[in-house]
Amino acid sequence: MKPLPCLKAARMLSIFLAIVLLAPLWAGTALAESPDQSSGAGGAKGASALAAVIILHVDSDSTAVAPDGGSWASAYSNLQDALAAASPDAGETVEIWVAEGVYYPDEGSGLSDGDVAATFHLKNNVALYGGFAGTEGDRSERD
Repeated sequence: MKPLPCLKAARMLSIFLAIVLLAPLWAGTALAESPDQSSGAGGAKGASALAAVIILHVDSDSTAVAPDGGSWASAYSNLQDALAAASPDAGETVEIWVAEGVYYPDEGSGLSDGDVAATFHLKNNVALYGGFAGTEGDRSERD
């Protein structure tokens, strides 16, 4: 007996959705909003784009011996080092998750404490998020 056309179409739709939703996980990437999206006043929310998201962690209380920002346990202790390490390739976005604390632009590798001319330089395709306690595994868990 042949399957009914509507059941066959429903099965194909289910397979298509599974591939679209799970493919980023198989490829080691995540769904991320494209940088030109806006949900603010006057902005229209655009479609999500498939992009690799790299997360770097910063915690002023970090005591990591060899910080690389890959987790809260190996977080950078200052924001400047995370910004210096954030170098997204084409199609990538870097998110820097910053735990509560005070961060100064004159603190970091190769910088001089007390340099009043020091500033934080933001980069394209690098997003900075605060409000973390330093234990979160998902951005939605922050304050």
